[in-house]
Amino acid sequence: MTPPDAASDPVVSRTALAHGTIIPVLGIPVSFETSDPQVLGIIEEAFGAWRILDQVPSLVADAHVTFRIWVEEGAEAGPPHAEIVRYQPDPDRVVLRTPGSVVIADAARGDAAAWLTSALLADRARVRHRVLEAATLALLDGFDRQAIPAAAITRDRTALLLAGPAGSGKSTLAYLAGRHGYRVLADDAVYIQLRPQLRVWGMPGHIHLSPGARRHFPELGEETAEVLNGGMQRLVVSAKALRALPELPLAPSAGVCVLTPGGAGPTLEVVPGEALEVELSRAVANGADALEPTVAEAVRALSRYGGWRLDPGEDPHAVLPLIETMFEAMDAD
Repeated sequence: MTPPDAASDPVVSRTALAHGTIIPVLGIPVSFETSDPQVLGIIEEAFGAWRILDQVPSLVADAHVTFRIWVEEGAEAGPPHAEIVRYQPDPDRVVLRTPGSVVIADAARGDAAAWLTSALLADRARVRHRVLEAATLALLDGFDRQAIPAAAITRDRTALLLAGPAGSGKSTLAYLAGRHGYRVLADDAVYIQLRPQLRVWGMPGHIHLSPGARRHFPELGEETAEVLNGGMQRLVVSAKALRALPELPLAPSAGVCVLTPGGAGPTLEVVPGEALEVELSRAVANGADALEPTVAEAVRALSRYGGWRLDPGEDPHAVLPLIETMFEAMDAD
């Protein structure tokens, strides 16, 4: 599909899309407009937890961005699950492409546009996670929301970040905690607001687990694995069905635990502030030479009072008492 040029095509630039809704994602009002009402259902799955902020207007920014989505009949070439390729032609724009679809998110303009085939839209879980969520978060990149790779669980508005790169066990521990009465604020990434005060925003709604999690959690046996990208399968668990949705999709502060798998865990160590900043910076950078200044500032703010280092070991169930230990320590402060 070749996207029309909205700048030069007056039909595209002036045509109002028939279906729309506004949701304050990460506290930023996003106007979603689409030609296909099915898209609204997927948007609701992705971002519906944010509607609670309509009742707390003080948490909603005085800003507005727009995401327009056109859907046309069409197929995707290649395998059953079309590969979604992401690239960034400049600091402000993110482009997502498949053989038949394209999405462009421009953070500087506060505008995103997607042209999707009906075949891609039918791949519902991937469209939610890899297209709508990914493009919306890229669109909000220009706001004070610094991405940190961490799961986040909460109890009584106190949050614990479980930070680490892909494969470190973040989602597994988030699911474990959700099964035992904690609320899952995020399973893979949080977004740190620094001004006027520190806030930890999550992406509540779904927990994405590797199929291997079934060996620890037999109840996942009936969950269908979804191909989210590049042949990678994930079990997609609804946090609402797990009764693990937080009351609000943010926390005013959080303790930090850096995951360091690969040892003879589970072991938990207290880490002072400066050392925690180094370890969290390493986890966030994930091999990059340096952090963006705003991300480095977020890491510094999160690490200021120290935290923990956790080797989760082979059995996630054995980590549950250590999670309780960290919450008890935060409650005592």
